Amino acid sequence: MATESTILLVDDDRIFCALLKQQLEERGHAVQVLFELKEAKRRMAEEEPGVLLLDVKLPDGSGVDFVKRVKQDHPDVPILMVSASTETVDVVGAIQNGASDYVKKPVNSEELFAKIDKLFEIRNIIRTEHTLETQHSDHPILGKSFATRQLVREISKVANSDATVLLRGESGTGKSLVAQVIHTLSPRNAKRFVAINCAAIPLYLLESELFGHERGAFTGAVREKPGKFELANGGTIFLDEIGDLPPELQVKLLRVLQGGEFERVGGLKTHHVDVRVIAATNRDLEQAMTEMRFREDLFYRLNVLPIYVPPLRERRDDIPLLIEHFVRFYSLKSNKRFENLSELIVQHLRDYSWPGNIRELQNVIERAIVLGKEPRLAISDFILPRMAPIPTPVSVSSFDSGAITGNHFLSFSSLKDLEQQSLLQALQQAGGNVSVAAKHLGISRGTIYRRLKKFQIGLKG
Repeated sequence: MATESTILLVDDDRIFCALLKQQLEERGHAVQVLFELKEAKRRMAEEEPGVLLLDVKLPDGSGVDFVKRVKQDHPDVPILMVSASTETVDVVGAIQNGASDYVKKPVNSEELFAKIDKLFEIRNIIRTEHTLETQHSDHPILGKSFATRQLVREISKVANSDATVLLRGESGTGKSLVAQVIHTLSPRNAKRFVAINCAAIPLYLLESELFGHERGAFTGAVREKPGKFELANGGTIFLDEIGDLPPELQVKLLRVLQGGEFERVGGLKTHHVDVRVIAATNRDLEQAMTEMRFREDLFYRLNVLPIYVPPLRERRDDIPLLIEHFVRFYSLKSNKRFENLSELIVQHLRDYSWPGNIRELQNVIERAIVLGKEPRLAISDFILPRMAPIPTPVSVSSFDSGAITGNHFLSFSSLKDLEQQSLLQALQQAGGNVSVAAKHLGISRGTIYRRLKKFQIGLKG
């Protein structure tokens, strides 16, 4: 039976298959051998292998064509092509259809083993990502960029530990989500995950929120109240914006981290808790220590397992997937139906710097869905107030005269790209009003509409 650790070898060279199967099994792999595509189709319909090792040409069909079908039905299965040296064109076609890599016959064993190990590593990353999405489906960690895969690896490493985690990164990068996922994947997931923002609560209330208070401890304390640490006993507490924790509370937090004990506000009894602490900050804690605003001993207690949560500008390859997710989520929430965004709009959003990170992207998409008109979102629905300046638009009429000179070409790869960007900026500045944009560019409304149709740029009706 195939499993995610199984190699499925599909090749009609029986001697080659027998030798390779023996070598792979000696390295600890489970190997299944098939000689025809029809057998492979039937077997993969029953259960996915971990890696598919596929010949380019088989008696009953083309391995190149089979790659396309496999990637449609089993997108997560890595495919390694095996080819004769004369089949370069077929290999290129297989890669274009979704194959991960290829080896040539006669096969270099060490090269083959290294490629297979790499494909299993990729499969494990994908499986981990799917686990995170499944266990946290409302707010999945989406993306397959290198930065996101690295983040997933770090989460996987620290999840089973009880050591304190310190999440570093800019605002809006999803540090609270990372904390929740760490808890979900940890042995403490049957107990509570309790979060508190240290910057959002006034000092006179923050101590009570963290450690609780006794009846009569202060005006308004008409009954005793357990704090967040007591509520999280056995589970995980997430201390967001830890860099804003007042110095007088840093001492009490240090005591909890060292011995798991504290007293409620106005109380004398010492309480004991077993809590895993995950803290997060966008502050420069090293600078804060230099300025005596953050205790050095507390920093080292928190920084046992540091994790860097990358900003969206370091995850640009994830932006299309995040856009798709948020469009689908807010469309359902708003009971609307929209077509897929045009490639031009996706590229426009991908090129933005996103200083507010994922939170800003989420807000921009939600606003576009709420204000947009079905069935197609227009470029003017996406309001990016802090968009980096685009070069001054050039009159479209100058495209025809060949009069474009100077630095206008420095920011664009082609004349078509320049024309598209000029249209986009003019429409943004005009709030989607074609008449105003046409006047600004010095062309007619009809010319604008023809070029919008040419570039498949949608507008509000």
